[in-house]
Amino acid sequence: MAMIKRLVSRTLTASSLIAHLEHFDEETPIFISCSYGDRCNTMQILPIQDTGDFDIEDLETSGYSQSGVALKDEDDRQKRGQGSGDIIILFAE
Repeated sequence: MAMIKRLVSRTLTASSLIAHLEHFDEETPIFISCSYGDRCNTMQILPIQDTGDFDIEDLETSGYSQSGVALKDEDDRQKRGQGSGDIIILFAE
């Protein structure tokens, strides 16, 4: 749980994200950047295809995640349409 709390404390809040986006035109495309996970730490650019939400309680530690944290139930994500590999911005409730 300590790892999850650290991750949550380091992320942007909705108000911070809104403040960062205010100076962009409404039609500006938005992408995320993250390491591909290879030896060179290649930074990949990925399109954001949707938004969703989750509860902090939906998080668990994971050795498969670069952040060390993952969503608990993959079946539940697929029911919500989030299992297809799409990049989705999730907002904590």
